[in-house]
Amino acid sequence: MANIIVQQDAVCRSFNWSRTKPAARNAIAKISGVCIGCLQSKPECRFYKEAAKRRITEQRTFLVSPAPEYRVLQVMLQEHSDYVAPSFESAPPAMTRDIVQECLTASAFILVPKLQRHLALRTLYTSKVIRVPRLDHLRDICDYCRMSLFCCTRVCKSCGYEICDQCMQEHKLETTSCSAPQLAGGHDMALVEPFQPGELEEALMSLQDTPRPERPAWISDGKLIEVQLTNGGGLPRYSDLYRALAAGVPVVVHGINAGDYNLTPEYFIRRFGSQKVTVINIKTTDRYDLDLEAFMNKMCLREDPDDPVKLKDWPPTDHFATRFPDLFKVFEDCLVAPWLTARKGILNLEASMPAGSCPPDTGPKGYLAQSATGSITTFLHTDMTDAINIMFYAGVQADGSEGGAEWTMVAREDKARTEELLREMKKWNDCDGHPVHAQQLEITPNDVVFLRQHGIRVWTFVQRVGDAVFIAAGVLHQVRNLSACIKIAVDFVAPCNVEHSQKIGEELREHRVITQDSAEEDVLQLTTMCWWFYKRSKTYDLAGLHHDQRSNPWVCDFSAAPAYMPFPVLAHAPDPDHDGADTDGMHLSGEPWADTAPLSASSSLPTPVIPVSLQSDYPSSIVPRKRSRAHDEEFVSKTQSRRSFGNKRKALDSQEDPKKAFQCPIGRSGGRAACTKAGTAYNRQALLDHLEKVHKPR
Repeated sequence: MANIIVQQDAVCRSFNWSRTKPAARNAIAKISGVCIGCLQSKPECRFYKEAAKRRITEQRTFLVSPAPEYRVLQVMLQEHSDYVAPSFESAPPAMTRDIVQECLTASAFILVPKLQRHLALRTLYTSKVIRVPRLDHLRDICDYCRMSLFCCTRVCKSCGYEICDQCMQEHKLETTSCSAPQLAGGHDMALVEPFQPGELEEALMSLQDTPRPERPAWISDGKLIEVQLTNGGGLPRYSDLYRALAAGVPVVVHGINAGDYNLTPEYFIRRFGSQKVTVINIKTTDRYDLDLEAFMNKMCLREDPDDPVKLKDWPPTDHFATRFPDLFKVFEDCLVAPWLTARKGILNLEASMPAGSCPPDTGPKGYLAQSATGSITTFLHTDMTDAINIMFYAGVQADGSEGGAEWTMVAREDKARTEELLREMKKWNDCDGHPVHAQQLEITPNDVVFLRQHGIRVWTFVQRVGDAVFIAAGVLHQVRNLSACIKIAVDFVAPCNVEHSQKIGEELREHRVITQDSAEEDVLQLTTMCWWFYKRSKTYDLAGLHHDQRSNPWVCDFSAAPAYMPFPVLAHAPDPDHDGADTDGMHLSGEPWADTAPLSASSSLPTPVIPVSLQSDYPSSIVPRKRSRAHDEEFVSKTQSRRSFGNKRKALDSQEDPKKAFQCPIGRSGGRAACTKAGTAYNRQALLDHLEKVHKPR
């Protein structure tokens, strides 16, 4: 007689065995437990899932021998076996083969050891479960340590327990039990196979052959790097920022201008005042709900020693771009080094996550907080990713002086020694896990002196309005607000720091294992992110890119100025032929107009700035030097139009009645910028859209 095939046709709790012969049913029941998803009353069963129109996407199957013994011969988990081709964003014009090579080198550092380990595990496990990445906006995590899963994963065929390779090597599986009666608490483990046939071997060959680009030496005295964005002779270059991030040295860029009416308390009250938010008492960490308007009014009080409040990681769950699209555009246009910091930046590894994947919520997030007199606003901690933090508003301090936020940072290479010294100083609070990752430590001014005396490199500085702070992955830092502050921050994954991102990820995993905090998990998915970049690099879109050594981030002289800046300026020196004087109303260098930043300027990548040493290789029209009068008149017209657009948009933004009828102000002005739809009536939002699409300078 032939073997019997029994398929699980419902979730574990509802699986109807009535159509199976009693003897076969008894045999299956002994080795098949209820999955941990059903045991924990979670909405998803590990062994049976349906998609739209009752299409089964996951199903457990039992192969049973015929009568009279009815012995279970094999348990098969049919999971995600249909290959879904990933769909990536098209490569932007600024993408080059040199940038792909830099990202590919970083990806190889993360991927090669894991792929080699998975190849070795194939020889140890005869039982495998096919699980091709499904791209359904979900991610898989280890049931023990909450680490994201990519390869080297094992799953129990009886209860669905999934565990990462690190936990297996640490024998964590032995501390868990299976729900299958016959296994007596043990597990029937299988290797999860996420690769197509031959895909792993091909990837290993390709990544192992990836050449490591030469990293030029960077001479640094270890001091804080400060750049004055408003000075045409001091614009940051990508190479300066990239090397500083790689070295773990903090960078402060001064002079970011979001416009007079943007990102102030009045702006937030006008736009979002009725929304409910959860605020945190800085001293006690107690939480309670308030309207955003009430929180803003409270935040703007100079001091409230009993109940200093902050709003952290706002919005807490929704993506910023989805919840607040206008605010997101303002912020993105203010980002320094958008190749790195923008969500779709060509040097940001996160940008290569395909459609349908589950990318990490790297922000942006708002951080709005009251003065932290006598306490700390954000305790000492370190992050897996690099970050940029921009201050858009600061109140006045209690003594009437200019407000801001005081930052304290510890050099990345001194992190371990700093933790030892903090233990000796009895700063190591009694807590489960790691106090730094639990965010329970504060470094006082006396501690700073003590640490410096022991050779620890500590930076302290005050962030003011218009300042952007770059924090490299793995750098210890804390923040104390000197006044009420509004800051927005975004994380990004720079290729030069993936080694440190991986190290901090391992520390956070150890912290989760000790605390067993089920609310925390690895959302970055660094290995998965690197895999998707490798897959993207093999697409025709990226494989056919041209080489351009000038785009190599280690030597790139292109300007890293924000997108709202209206014209290119040399990153490292002002034009030697230009004295900074106005030309027919246009200021070609020096201090820009205070009111030129529109509500939302161009979101395109910045115009590449040509270094002096390479100017001879380019047509003279590209190099920002003295122009002909006709050329100047064209630039003047565009710049004045941009300034008019920004002023009109900000003026409109201050209107309180969104239903009021408007006419296009440019249409009434005549001249070159006259609108072809002059006289048309718009409501406020429609007019903003009209200005954005028709009159915004390109």
